[in-house]
Amino acid sequence: MGAPNAMDMILGGLCVIMVLDATRRSIGWPLPFVTVIFVLYSYLGNLIPGSFGHRGYDIHRILNQMFMTTEGIFGIPLGVVVTIVFLFILFGAFLDKGGGLCVVREMIKALPGERVVYFADRARQPYGALPHQVAEGLVLESLQFLLDQGVKAIVIACNTASAAGYEAARKRFPVPVFSVIGPGIPAACKATRNKRVGLIGTKGTVESHAHADIFAALDPAIQVFGRPCPLLPPLIELGNIDSDETRLAIETYLQPLKEQDIDTLMLGCTHFPFLHRLIRNTLGDNITIVDPNGYLIQELREVLTERNSLGDGIASEGEHRFIVSRFPDIFQQVGSMLLGWPIRCVEEILVGKPAEGHVIQEKDLYNPEMKTDVQELLKG
Repeated sequence: MGAPNAMDMILGGLCVIMVLDATRRSIGWPLPFVTVIFVLYSYLGNLIPGSFGHRGYDIHRILNQMFMTTEGIFGIPLGVVVTIVFLFILFGAFLDKGGGLCVVREMIKALPGERVVYFADRARQPYGALPHQVAEGLVLESLQFLLDQGVKAIVIACNTASAAGYEAARKRFPVPVFSVIGPGIPAACKATRNKRVGLIGTKGTVESHAHADIFAALDPAIQVFGRPCPLLPPLIELGNIDSDETRLAIETYLQPLKEQDIDTLMLGCTHFPFLHRLIRNTLGDNITIVDPNGYLIQELREVLTERNSLGDGIASEGEHRFIVSRFPDIFQQVGSMLLGWPIRCVEEILVGKPAEGHVIQEKDLYNPEMKTDVQELLKG
C-alpha cells in the first residue's frame, strides 16, 4: 500500500473538487461552503491568532484525510453539525422554561457579586394551561424550595409563574420577590402612540389580566389586547425557532392584533425574544416590540442597593447552583454552551407533586418523540 504519491494527490484533489461541485449542484452551497471553511481552517491555522489558532496542516495531509480515509470529504463537518449544532438547536431554548437562562445570564453579568440559585420545574411544565389556583400552588411550592436554600431575594423570571403566584408570594415570603411582568410595562406605556398595546403570552398569563391591571393603573387610556399563544413556548423549546410551523403559529396569533391596529407589542413570555425576528417580520417596522427582561434586572439591582445587600466582589462560576426537576444531563451540556462557561454540577430535585387530572393539549409538543399537528391545534 505505501504512502500516496504525487499522482495520488492530484487525483485526490480533482475528486474532491468534483464531489464539492456535484454537492453544490444537488443541494446548494451550504454544505460545500462549510467544507471549504474547514479546509481553510486546517491549512491556515498557523495564521489565526488566539485560542482558535493551531500549527496548521500541509495540503498533502489534508487531501490524504479527505480522499484516502473513511472520514471522506464531509465526515468532520457533518459530525460537528450532528453532535454539536443539533444539540444546541434542540435544547437551547428548551432550558429557558420556568426561569429563563437568558435572564440568569444577564443577571450574572449585571450583578457579578451575587450567587445565583437557579431552579427550573421541568417535570411539571407547562404551567400556562393550568387553572390559576393550580398554577399558583405549583409556583409557591417552587419558591418555598428556593427560600429553603437560603436566598435573599427571589426572581420569578417567567410570565406565567409571575401571573399565577407573584401576588401570593410577595405576601407570604420574607424576602423581596420580583416579577417579570411589571418592569417592562412603563416602557410600553411610553412607546405607544395610539394607546393600543398588544400582549402575547401563555393562556395563563393573558387570562390573568396581570399586565392589563398594571397598564390601567399607569395609564387608564391604554387599551390592552391580549392574545394567548400556547403553542409557541413548546415549539421554541424543541428548537423550532425558524420552522414553517412556528411561522404559521406566529402569523395566526398576531393577525388579530394587527387588525386591532396596535402600535406596541409586549412580549409576555421569556421565550419570545428568540422569535424576535419572525415577530418583527410579521408585524413590520412600525410596531414597537417591548422585552421586559432588561428592566427586571435593573429593578433587582436598585432594590438590592437600597437594602444595602448587593453582593461585593465577583462570584466564581462554581458558586452558582443549578437545579432542575428533570433532564439534568441535558441542562448541564447545553446550559454550559448558553452561559459561555462550563456548569460543573446540576442537581436533580423533584419539588412537590405532579399536577394530575388536567388535560393539556399542547403538553405533547414538549416531547420531541411526539408528532403533533400544529395546524390542527391552531384550528382548535
